[in-house]
Amino acid sequence: PHTLFNLLHTIRGNIAWDPPTAQSMIVQLADLLRRLLTAGEREWSRLCDEMQFVQLYLELQQKRFSDRLTIELPPPGSLPQAWVPSLILQPLVENAVVHGLAGHDGPVRIRVTVDSIDDGAAIRIGIANDVAPGRARGQEGIGLRNVRERLAVQLGRQASLRTGPMHEGLQAATWQSEITMPA
Repeated sequence: PHTLFNLLHTIRGNIAWDPPTAQSMIVQLADLLRRLLTAGEREWSRLCDEMQFVQLYLELQQKRFSDRLTIELPPPGSLPQAWVPSLILQPLVENAVVHGLAGHDGPVRIRVTVDSIDDGAAIRIGIANDVAPGRARGQEGIGLRNVRERLAVQLGRQASLRTGPMHEGLQAATWQSEITMPA
């Protein structure tokens, strides 16, 4: 809900000084909510549909934080034909935005990757984001616990979620969340 309210306030702010952007954001938000409602009714979604949801969400956040947020997504045609638990990526990309921007004064990059592994028998989905130095260590929150539990319930030991800092330097660090599951 807090994301929805923040986006609505951003749209409200754009109405006066950038009406075309506000109109575009309203259409994107409506599409995002429509996808959210229909995905919530299903246990599984096609990976390409999940990535469209991720793209919509990140594009809205990019408009909200236009001077600070850069996103990189795999080209739609490069995605493997796979089914994934519905909305399994949403908590991870939301964490990437929230924790990436928290305490970080500079630009933040969020990169989503999807790879086929084990000769196409499995997929690996990675979400990496910049974080402020010293913020790459923390406790696991509700979102990560929910993703782990859903993977365990729906796929058992065939799926995993790994999270943690990739590297940390003086200027910035990178946090990585990575799901591996059968294709």
